Amino acid sequence: GRRRAWAAHTERLIVLSESQVARAERLLGVPHEQCVEVNNGFAPRRFRPRAVDRGAHWARYVPELAGYEGPVLLYVGRFTAVKRVPLLIEAYTQARERFAERAPLVLVGGFPDEFEGEHPDEAIARTGARDVHLAGWHEHDVLPSFLNAADLVVLPSVAEQFGQVLVEGMACARPVIAVDSHGPAEIVDAGDTGWLVPPDDGRALA
Repeated sequence: GRRRAWAAHTERLIVLSESQVARAERLLGVPHEQCVEVNNGFAPRRFRPRAVDRGAHWARYVPELAGYEGPVLLYVGRFTAVKRVPLLIEAYTQARERFAERAPLVLVGGFPDEFEGEHPDEAIARTGARDVHLAGWHEHDVLPSFLNAADLVVLPSVAEQFGQVLVEGMACARPVIAVDSHGPAEIVDAGDTGWLVPPDDGRALA
């Protein structure tokens, strides 16, 4: 009620993606012509392909991968329920059985003391997942080195309004895996810049 009242008194409502226009109409009663789409930006001078000493990078941030220079899958984000990190760990465990070569999964994020539902450590223990590594929370200025040290960005979030890390990953020439809804469905060109999977579909994600 209160949000609809605020929206009714606005001259323009800024939304992050085209899909949010329909949501604004449905949830807030805001007419389509009142919405202005303004996508999140990114820093192209920071997020770009560049050479990284992978072995040294992982030695610094994930000691278990010290000296490792092979392929890495990367998740970046919070450990909240909508991000579906436990589902990612389940899917990775299934997929790993079919890997032609080793490809660890590195989880960057999890703001200190912030998580909902099952913590990734608990999901790792429950699934018996191997080669899943928690790299901790890092400031945004460290993210370009993580992206350039990895080979693919995966974001299983089911309610991502934009998907900043997808844009930043692609700016670093990394393909992505994301859910086919909300912002990611507009950002990812399926089959070209990455892959889109149905929400909450562990088999498809694997």
